[in-house]
Amino acid sequence: MCIRDSDGNNKIELKTSLKDSLASAANYILCSIPPGANGDPSLLVYRSEIASARNLCWIGYLSTTGVYGNRNGAEVDEYSAVQPTRERGRRRVAAEASWLEFGKVTGHNAHVFRLAGIYGPNRNVIIRVRAGSANRIHKKRHVFSRIHVDDVVNVNLWFLAHNTREEKSGIFNVGTGHAATFNELADAVIEWHGTGTKRYIPFPEHIENAYQSFTQADITRLRQAGYSAPMTTLEAGLEAYYHYHSSAVQVPA
Repeated sequence: MCIRDSDGNNKIELKTSLKDSLASAANYILCSIPPGANGDPSLLVYRSEIASARNLCWIGYLSTTGVYGNRNGAEVDEYSAVQPTRERGRRRVAAEASWLEFGKVTGHNAHVFRLAGIYGPNRNVIIRVRAGSANRIHKKRHVFSRIHVDDVVNVNLWFLAHNTREEKSGIFNVGTGHAATFNELADAVIEWHGTGTKRYIPFPEHIENAYQSFTQADITRLRQAGYSAPMTTLEAGLEAYYHYHSSAVQVPA
């Protein structure tokens, strides 16, 4: 057995006995590994082991709302056509399909979570604001969906605990249901920090197809599935985020 990177290259060799014990002991699998050019590395390497896992009852796969592509701010749901504008988005679409098909063939309950942009402790925006280097690329009325990392964890734990419900495998958007501009994000950080500046950079046309997708992810299906916990608002998330960084012990480089 070996652990490989997203393109299937060997990284660490493990004994076959360990591979067998992992497969037989697994009750749940949550995959967050970015897919490579050849597909999802977990399925490329461990398909047969996962398929034969005796105790496995749930599979989760973390994808991205980036698979919807640029919708010019329009709202999208899980039934909207996917039209990724970047290669990594196209790889995610293929990986989603692979996991859902795998669940169908093996009889395992598989859920794909299309995550909005994740923020939380150790992300860079507060550090940049404090340093006075929060450059903002200005693209008029460009909005995006975000989700606090704690909410991502809570959603996955809920699905793990409710994996025997009537609705089986499927795709779910995971976000706050409210899209925001980059300006709103930076302004909220500055407000909580009490200081900080931002500089505007004209939008470079040559990165049009590489820029974060202009979408608003609807989470109605997530709510209909039964997940009712409130999502962390951008303001509350950034307040907690600020206090975390304010109290965090600075480790010398």
